[in-house]
Amino acid sequence: MNFFSIKTSFQDTIKQVLSNNKNIVFNDLSGYDKNKILKGDLVFIIISGDKVKKSIKYENGLRAIGKISKTPLKGKDDKHFGLEVEIIHFLLKSISKKDFYYYPSLQDVGNLGPDTKGSAAQPCRFIEGVSGQNVIRAIKDITKSNLDPSIFDSIVGNNYFIEKLQISTLDGNIKIKGDNKISFYIQEKFVEWFKKAENYKKSYEGLVNLKVLSFWNESYFNNSLFLIELDNLEESFLKTEKLIADKSNQEWKSYSEASSKGAPEAVLGKNNYLKFLFEFLKEENNINKLRDFDLSQNVICSLIQEPFDYKKFHKNTQEAGLIFSEPITARFVASLCTKPFVICSGLSGSGKTKLAQAFVRWICETEEQYKIIPVGADWTNREPLLGYPNAIETEKYVVPENGALELIIKASLDDKKPYFLILDEMNLSHVERYFADFLSAMESGEAIPLHTIEDHEYMPNNIILPKNLFIIGTVNIDETTYMFSPKVLDRANTIEFRVNEKDLTNYFDSKIKLDMDSLKFKGTSMAESFINIATDETNKDFDKAKVELLYFFTELKKSGAEFGYRSASEIGRLIQKLEELGEEGDDLLDIAIMQKLLPKLHGSRSKLSKILITLGNLCLNDSIDSKTKYFDQLDDIDFTESNIKYKLSFEKIIRMYKNALDNGFTSYAEA
Repeated sequence: MNFFSIKTSFQDTIKQVLSNNKNIVFNDLSGYDKNKILKGDLVFIIISGDKVKKSIKYENGLRAIGKISKTPLKGKDDKHFGLEVEIIHFLLKSISKKDFYYYPSLQDVGNLGPDTKGSAAQPCRFIEGVSGQNVIRAIKDITKSNLDPSIFDSIVGNNYFIEKLQISTLDGNIKIKGDNKISFYIQEKFVEWFKKAENYKKSYEGLVNLKVLSFWNESYFNNSLFLIELDNLEESFLKTEKLIADKSNQEWKSYSEASSKGAPEAVLGKNNYLKFLFEFLKEENNINKLRDFDLSQNVICSLIQEPFDYKKFHKNTQEAGLIFSEPITARFVASLCTKPFVICSGLSGSGKTKLAQAFVRWICETEEQYKIIPVGADWTNREPLLGYPNAIETEKYVVPENGALELIIKASLDDKKPYFLILDEMNLSHVERYFADFLSAMESGEAIPLHTIEDHEYMPNNIILPKNLFIIGTVNIDETTYMFSPKVLDRANTIEFRVNEKDLTNYFDSKIKLDMDSLKFKGTSMAESFINIATDETNKDFDKAKVELLYFFTELKKSGAEFGYRSASEIGRLIQKLEELGEEGDDLLDIAIMQKLLPKLHGSRSKLSKILITLGNLCLNDSIDSKTKYFDQLDDIDFTESNIKYKLSFEKIIRMYKNALDNGFTSYAEA
């Protein structure tokens, strides 16, 4: 008996499946030699289709198991054919690729398991015997239902055991336990190692993949082949070496000789797996990654969700040796909660990227929830972030290697956790060129189109930016970078990072060694609460700000930098989030002016000098003689004095005014 999968998006055929019709004809199939398909072969039926094309409501995924009842039917040409199938088991609901994720042996199983190779989408796929048996075992494990023993017992040899990543459920969240993460990760890394040109051997092709390695591990090595004892790496390697060389393991010896003339033993031998493992265990980064998995077993699985508290984050950053003031921490968090696009601008080395790194390490469960991607000066379109359809092999989609697109897709499938895309030195290239699709989608809520390949196996036709995805851009200003346009600034909260004498003194006096790793997982228990705050769209607080905002609007309009409804709405939302985090009084509007209004200002001395003075006066309680007292005494201003109502904004306006006088031009961004 052979195993196959059939994937159909034909609505009439799907209606028959959902109506539990016993005999169904699947037409227009391709992807396999029809002459090798025999009556009695087992078929897994997958229903699929884009949401907009569905005439009835259903979830994509595996929905039935059948047997081929007749030899293949003729199709429209030699490549296409039809199959008449007798359904032997209907599923009450669809089983998706996500459901199969926890079964390593189902990786890359045609049309069913998670696809790591970017295989072409085909309506009919052959599934090798062991994988076909494991699909049945996984179905039984997922559905907890009784499969007809008279049919299925003989197919799986009365053995329904399948290796599964161990999970524990707490508060509805699924956590993969550490030991199995370690085993699975080592297998993945060995496959990557083998594919490198210097390690690849064509004679072992087909043996070094996750499903084969998982099968060997489960069937012949009692699931011990890829386990590592982190407290004794040398002893652990010797144990693995001894396990593989064990002559008493006759089942393994016999299998290796019978299946591929000893090739399986060679794959695990000193020139392949053992060589890989020896090299792997010497790299400190690899061991740190394994320790993360081990720690996650003990820490993450015991989480209880609690209310978000940014002060705990600030306290943890200080304990980790980071020198950030509490106000900058509050502004950063409030900005993320206001709009999931934040720009961190300022002096190089002032902590922009470090604050972003600190927050994602603190709140994320795993490193899979964030990507830090350096922007390239050659980014001239969206391809570095979103990929592109392969022009030669039209059924394939080229995914960017930096992981940005996979991160967005993961976030859309996991809406209870925050995901972060950090674009480092975002203005090394023109932002409007490579980021235009994101800017548009942020406001419209519309999908970003990726390709038009019908029913692609692993890449959707379009993506919608999920609400739990947060984008953070860092910006350095010098002669090698580009300034942001008003279009970009209008869609972000811009936080300026500066270092003053007090900050430097605190840095010099600090005796705490920088330890970013100490932040890991500390805030994971607040992740769900953080998401709830960020996605709560109730109440925009204009009561405290509307009169002042109208004054600023009037003056900004004179320079062509007035704000629209979007900025007004986001200012109200920012004020609300700042209040929730404990900010109060004049600081609320001060931060909003600094982050949402002033970034739009740029121009010549003649254009802006008078406007800057007027805006500065709006930041004062008493603006009488302000020109003489402040703007003519730029180097002698005490920015802590009580007459200055909006201290952050006033200090910034003074610096911009000084730059206009000194250089004949000024902008929010400063080198």
